[in-house]
Amino acid sequence: MSTSRLRSRLRVVRDLCRNVVQRADVHYLVENAIWSIRHDGLMITRSLPQRKGRITVRAEGIKNSVLHFGSVNTWLSPNGAIRPSDDSNRRVVTWFHVVPGDGRLDHLARVAGRVNLWHTSCTITRDILTEHGIPADQVVVVPLGVDLKTFFPPTPEKRAKLRQDLGIPEDHLVIGSFQKDGEGWLAGDKPKLIKGPDIFCDTLEALHREHKLFVLLTGPARGYVQNRLKAIGIPFAHRSCPTPNHVAPYYHALDCYLITSRAEGGPKPMLEAMASGIPVLTTPVGMAKDILHPGEDALVATSEHLVEPLHTLLSEPSLRERVAQNALSTVAQYDWSCIARRYETEIYDRL
Repeated sequence: MSTSRLRSRLRVVRDLCRNVVQRADVHYLVENAIWSIRHDGLMITRSLPQRKGRITVRAEGIKNSVLHFGSVNTWLSPNGAIRPSDDSNRRVVTWFHVVPGDGRLDHLARVAGRVNLWHTSCTITRDILTEHGIPADQVVVVPLGVDLKTFFPPTPEKRAKLRQDLGIPEDHLVIGSFQKDGEGWLAGDKPKLIKGPDIFCDTLEALHREHKLFVLLTGPARGYVQNRLKAIGIPFAHRSCPTPNHVAPYYHALDCYLITSRAEGGPKPMLEAMASGIPVLTTPVGMAKDILHPGEDALVATSEHLVEPLHTLLSEPSLRERVAQNALSTVAQYDWSCIARRYETEIYDRL
């Protein structure tokens, strides 16, 4: 048995025992992997003002509690089967973003009565859920958060040192992309199109002769993007990060952060870049539509029209500075301490 598989099984056994002996007001159920959802659950449960919360990978043994399924994947399977849990619990299910053609939408009318409240991070997903039969008063929109103690602007000295360590030429402009956008967990040579890696590469290809570009990548399964960048001739660096917070220093090397997704629940890197003092250009997906003020604290454009605003952002240092400074004011209200308070008052207090 591999070490990772053994650790996964040990997490299950540990959480089954804790579910019985450790009492909590809120149990936040996550997938049995070190993914972003686990980090979200930790930040929420640790930051609740009045309630005791904990994360778990199993629902068995939990009674008379708020049971928050931190992703629809932890509650509803593609064939419509639901995760068993004790009926003494009040159930909350989070659905961050809906992938086109998701067959689980066809099961909502049948299973919706098993859920007390639905949560999502953006109004785009809220509207899709209500269109498929979930009553509007049962869907709560609370955005994702960011840890402002971890993500913050760098000093000029730290920025220069990091760029030197990464081998970035002084006269190059650095564009960041910190996400998983390939299928699977290995090389990721097949693109995960919902994340828009093809749009990302097409946009940079259109500009690389006008600007000296360098791309900084983190995250697993980046093979498609790396192969495209090699073919285009754009230099890049890729770094692996064992936990979500390990990505924080890499924002400090950037001149801008580019989001080209076709659908999102967040994305979290939007808030992380803003908190790190890095200007963002994004497609109008997920939370971008709800929290950004286009042209002021970020630039927003559809996937077909990203080239011109990216060219403008790269060409005008004063614009990058103004957008970044405005973003710092916007993102201040999305610290996890503020977001956890909203989870408590807007979701858990209603149950």
